[in-house]
Amino acid sequence: MLRIASFLLAVAGAAAACRTGGGAADGWDPAALASADALAGRIRRAGVTCDGWDVWDHDAIRRDYAGRLPVPAAMAACVGPDGEDLTFEVFADRAARDAFMVTKMRHVCTTAASQRAAFPGLPFVEGDAWIIEPDDEATARRLAEALGASARLATCP
Repeated sequence: MLRIASFLLAVAGAAAACRTGGGAADGWDPAALASADALAGRIRRAGVTCDGWDVWDHDAIRRDYAGRLPVPAAMAACVGPDGEDLTFEVFADRAARDAFMVTKMRHVCTTAASQRAAFPGLPFVEGDAWIIEPDDEATARRLAEALGASARLATCP
């Protein structure tokens, strides 16, 4: 069975190649990036693994998402439990967060349907102006509990 991150990369593009491998913040909103870092700190304090903090390459994300997805105010990731990818996306506000998810799911579902691929759904944790995308639903529930947020599963109609 494919992990959800692998599936999403196959149908939605190569965004994982956009990681900087470090802490470069060029192009991202500094306050949004600080919010992502604070969320990672809260996760760690709750005893959930979040190693290897990577800020994604803004210019690469902007190019990769051009005409397909709205670009968040900040994106970063860490390695969670069992090597699971945890992607943090912070937005200017709730409306921008919702527009991102609607557009992303429309793209993913259209691509999955055109490839006749079974899409297992996208687990995510939803906060006021941010989302965290783990690979696994159980991790989403654990993160939501640690952050006082909501775990969700986005599926295709």
